[in-house]
Amino acid sequence: MLDHPFTEYLRKIGCGENSIRYSIKVISEFESYLQHHDLDLFLLSQREIEGYLDHLIENKQDDLDRLIALARYGRHHQQIPLYTVMLSLLDGGEVMGNLYNALQEHLGQDLTQHIFEGIELPTWGTDNRKKAQKMGIVMQRLKDDVAADRWEPILLQCLRDLPDAMYSKQIELFDQCSDIEEYLDKRERIFLEEMRNLNQSGQLYFGQPITNSVYLFLQNNPLISRGIIKNGKLHIVKIPYNTDSWLHAQNEEDKRYYYCHCPWARESIRSNNGIPLVSPSWCSCSAGFVKRPFELIYKQKLEVEILETVLNGNDVCEFAIILPT
Repeated sequence: MLDHPFTEYLRKIGCGENSIRYSIKVISEFESYLQHHDLDLFLLSQREIEGYLDHLIENKQDDLDRLIALARYGRHHQQIPLYTVMLSLLDGGEVMGNLYNALQEHLGQDLTQHIFEGIELPTWGTDNRKKAQKMGIVMQRLKDDVAADRWEPILLQCLRDLPDAMYSKQIELFDQCSDIEEYLDKRERIFLEEMRNLNQSGQLYFGQPITNSVYLFLQNNPLISRGIIKNGKLHIVKIPYNTDSWLHAQNEEDKRYYYCHCPWARESIRSNNGIPLVSPSWCSCSAGFVKRPFELIYKQKLEVEILETVLNGNDVCEFAIILPT
């Protein structure tokens, strides 16, 4: 099995032999499923991919490593729907489990079980519409039954499983600069150079294409590409989740939908999904994500203000990080 053409790619990106063996097993099973259902890998639609996910969920096989292998397979073969569907499930898929554990630690088991009563923690392959529905219930119960000063600090720490090493290059860059303004200038140049390369190569940036329109937009929006300091606060606007679709959206709901990054809230923005809108208070988790690299840079906890979010009806999500004096 290890002579499978996918093996060379896995070795190239640094996978160990055990991971490669499991990945090849996953892909062989996937290819057998496609053959059995008379499906062509390169013609797969999102609906057909979701059908395969339903098959995995039914057989309790939608584990993290399997979805990672499928995402890598899609990226390697330039099967964009497969890659982006898996990426949308992997990105932040750990958050509700982390929220449950954090609430248990800080609020206690009884209150946490009350907040999650009737809600089963979703597996990795759970559809994002179901995730948003579950999160909407959890957030409403938190707001109704628990004082905000007890749960908001938990969200502001961010609930992602992201290692500090992920930000090591940013910390190194900051240490080479004389001040925060120089750091932001250099960070912007690096970011725009990366966007230019992706635009020219046609490769994706976290699942989204960097089209000519997107590249021009990013060049002219320093709040996204750089951040701007005003009165001791670093204002940052997040890049839209799908910038090209956001730029060409025909109505305000579509604009907010294509902007939102959060798999635990995005689908609640669509009114035709029949899912109540997740509380804007949930955006504290995104605020925690935005400030995290700067906490590592400054080696201290920082405060952050939420200025605009799409869950509040705005077109963008803007945060202000209060910088050390």
